[in-house]
Order: sequence, then C-alpha cells, then structure tokens
Amino acid sequence: MDENQLKRIRMLLFSPARVISHVHVFGEDGSGRSEYIRQILDNPEENWICISGDFLYADGSLKLLLESLATSLGFKTRGDRAEDFFNNIYSKVEWPDEKNKKIVIFLDNAQSIVDYAPASMECFLSSHKEISDLTVRFVTSAPSSFLEYHNNLIHLSTIEIHIPSPSPEQTKHLISQANPSINSKFLHFAIQSLFMYSKSPNTLLAIISEAWRLYDERNAPLPLHRNLSIIKNRNIVGCELGCNDKDYPFRKVNDRISVLSNG
Repeated sequence: MDENQLKRIRMLLFSPARVISHVHVFGEDGSGRSEYIRQILDNPEENWICISGDFLYADGSLKLLLESLATSLGFKTRGDRAEDFFNNIYSKVEWPDEKNKKIVIFLDNAQSIVDYAPASMECFLSSHKEISDLTVRFVTSAPSSFLEYHNNLIHLSTIEIHIPSPSPEQTKHLISQANPSINSKFLHFAIQSLFMYSKSPNTLLAIISEAWRLYDERNAPLPLHRNLSIIKNRNIVGCELGCNDKDYPFRKVNDRISVLSNG
C-alpha cells in the first residue's frame, strides 16, 4: 500500500460525515491490514479520540468487550447494555472539544463476531446514533468481508476496503529495503522457495535475513537451497514457517529500516 492509499483511508476514518459509522478493512493476514489502521490511529486528527479492542479477546462476551473499551477510556462500565456504554462515553470521557465529541473505535479480529449474539451486535453498532452530538466511527478488521460473518447485520451501512498482500516482486523490494545486505540472487531464490508457505513480508524478512546471515558467516559452503532448508525448521521471532502470518507491515524497531508501503 502506497502513501496515497494510506492518506485516502485516513481521510475516510476521520471524515466529519457522521453518516459514516462503520469502516471494515479486509485481506489476507500477510497484508498488514490491522497494522495500517493502527499506524493511522496512532496519529489522530484534531479533536478525535481513538481506542482499540479485540473481538477475539472478549470471546463472545459483549460485557467483557465493553469493559475493555471503557478501561481504555478511563472509566468503568457495568453490564452489557450498549446504550449505557455510549451514554457513559458521552458524559465521562475527557473530550478535547466538549462541543465536538468524536471517537474512532477499532476492533480487530472481526471474524470472531460470529461468537456474539446478533441482537447484541446490532445494538452495539447502532445505539450510539441516538446521541445526536456524538460521532462514533467503528473500524473493524478481518480476513474477509464483514457480511460473511454476520448476515443479520446486512442492513447496517458499512464501507469496506480490501487491502491486498504484496506480490513476490513487491515483497522482494520491501525486504531489500529493510535489509540491503542480502544478496539479490539469494533473495530472489529465497522468495521463490518460501512464498508458497508465507506471504507475510515481516515473517519472510526474519527468515531470509537469518538464512543470509548463516550463509554469509559460512562463506557460502553450502548451496542456497541447503541453507534455506535449515531455516525452514527453525523457530524465528516466534513464528515457524507455515504458522499464521504476522499481521503487520514493516515497522521501524530500534535500528531496523522502516518500510511503510508495499507498492
């Protein structure tokens, strides 16, 4: 995703149009969909408050989900009544502008919405509209379209954005930028060998960087495919090859190079 696409999503998430109440992003885990949203929400527009929750963490309990969101906002809530939750948001949150109350609620792992009662979810996603001078914008993230998880919510207005995973060539470009020490031929062979197992740029970066380090330290005594075979059986940064891809694009961590686009 390039900077222009990120800017367009940012404009949508912080649009003053109150009619936009729900934005859903979807794509493969390797697309980095959730991390893109987090990057945007880490730097909110003026007078907006942004909080995050997780449908998977709450495990089908609206009460637990509301409690976690309330804690993020600095107050306590009781029960599972969405109406009470939004009334508390309106009255208890310290707003940057009391005359212009706006909040983005990001909810990850929206595929787990199937564990919640449809009636509860409908109330949760729509009851805030009863408060005329409060703008609430839900942002959800999942591998597939939101309506694939809850047909009962089809009548709720949702804007959907597909975030594709990077192609092999785009992934090579990202990895070469993040770790320019990797030999280009080695990188090309590694992508060809590993892309069928994982499409996550971060996972591939970790695996290929480690493979190149071993290859370079040994002064290339083994054919490339032998080194990659060794790496396939290693647990690198907590993720073995073939496990679920990490759901984020490249980020700057300490001295690592930051790559913010895959276009």
